[in-house]
Amino acid sequence: MKQDPATVPDAPLRWEELTPKRRTDEVRIRTAISLGLLTGAVLTGCAQAEATSPTTTTTSSTTMPTTTTTSSPPTSTTTTTSPRPVAVAPPATSPRAERPTATITGSSSCGNNLPPCSVCMRESRCTYGIVSNGGCSGWNCYGKWQFDPTTWRGVVQRHGLTDIPDWPPTSWAQVTPAMEDRVAAALWAGGAGCGHWNAC
Repeated sequence: MKQDPATVPDAPLRWEELTPKRRTDEVRIRTAISLGLLTGAVLTGCAQAEATSPTTTTTSSTTMPTTTTTSSPPTSTTTTTSPRPVAVAPPATSPRAERPTATITGSSSCGNNLPPCSVCMRESRCTYGIVSNGGCSGWNCYGKWQFDPTTWRGVVQRHGLTDIPDWPPTSWAQVTPAMEDRVAAALWAGGAGCGHWNAC
């Protein structure tokens, strides 16, 4: 019957066959054994001495120095400073140009024989002499009632208003507020001409 290889004790190795690590271990083991035997002999001798000399007490205490090494990883501190807020001035805005306005004073300015005040307010804010660029079928619009030149000329000629300049592009500087209202009243015709104004 064959013996189980696991139960067969390993044959002792010779010193020269041992690896360096194994040799070190062997030295440590043998040293420990030797110290153990020596300590045992010392203790035995001490016990015998105590038995023969009970009045003598010998105490041997050996304290091994303790060395404690503490290593802490270096600490890195990062400080982030946020930028200080900078006050930004609001953009400068140019003052809004206001159209000149005229005071509405009863029937002489609007209403009755003239178009309603709501018409001149919508057209020009009831401002005499104003000229709006290119707002009347490609022509400039003239005056408080915003006439286009062809309509103005047609009213002046049809109603025989010979004292009123009939072509605003060349003679608007000669037109007075009263002339503007006379041409508007003729075109309004008691309300029949309401369709000439978008605001009507």
